[in-house]
Amino acid sequence: MQIARDTYPPVGEFIEVEGARTHVLERGEGRPLVLLHGIGASAHAFRDGLFDSLAAGGYRTIAIDRPGHGWSERPAGMSGDPREQAAFFHETLRALDVQRPVLVGQSWGGSVAAAYALMHPENVAGIVFIAPYLEPGHELFAPLFDVAEARVVSDLALQTVSIPISEHVRRVFARLMFAPDPVPEGWLGDSILLSQTPHGLRISAADMRAINRALREMEPRYREIEAPVTLIVGLGDRIVDPLENVQLAEAMGWRLVALPHTGHAVDIVERDRVVGEIKLMMAWANAARRR
Repeated sequence: MQIARDTYPPVGEFIEVEGARTHVLERGEGRPLVLLHGIGASAHAFRDGLFDSLAAGGYRTIAIDRPGHGWSERPAGMSGDPREQAAFFHETLRALDVQRPVLVGQSWGGSVAAAYALMHPENVAGIVFIAPYLEPGHELFAPLFDVAEARVVSDLALQTVSIPISEHVRRVFARLMFAPDPVPEGWLGDSILLSQTPHGLRISAADMRAINRALREMEPRYREIEAPVTLIVGLGDRIVDPLENVQLAEAMGWRLVALPHTGHAVDIVERDRVVGEIKLMMAWANAARRR
């Protein structure tokens, strides 16, 4: 929908990675910190909370539109498998001359951060998971994504459906995302309009279809992650099962930050607490580098 692209123009720079234009937001100087966004979103989502605070804190803060999301193109032949996206991000970080960053994976982006840490342990200084998708079994909005991915559904038909339901979907998604907290007045979540074009819906559908198989294969290997890990979860999360994340963090021996009265949008509602945890991870990474 053109209104979404007019309202949310690219605010970063474009680089070419594997033949695909990739949209990158970058600000600040210091140790690199890379933010990976969730499903149906873009790097713009971090501007609601984390990005500016971290960039002002003395870090080279980078947020990247995942392939096919926001203003980034998806390379031909790339599926929604987070391991393929992790391989793509490795090339992206090489192009940006980013070495041993701390990765912050929010929601679906957590699966990419985990895949990256398994594939390139030498290039990860630490990980902060925020309400992450790390275990299989996620079926939320599956019927909508099934329709979006169906090849028999034309872009015209999909757009005809998506236009009248987009406002309703955004409202439902926002309530689920923030529950049990209210949706903040003036929240910039309208940026998810970028994902509600026919192309955006198909990209999100491909991501959701691929993630369960990928996570079933990745989950037994989480103990191989060498970098220090913090997992932040809102215990009222209605999008990703918070108890699964709690149990996973405890089983892996990761630092667990469980906040009892908030949900999936913990990075927005509890921004100061989340920023503090990311800064703590950055301090650990700097101390480890000096040893």
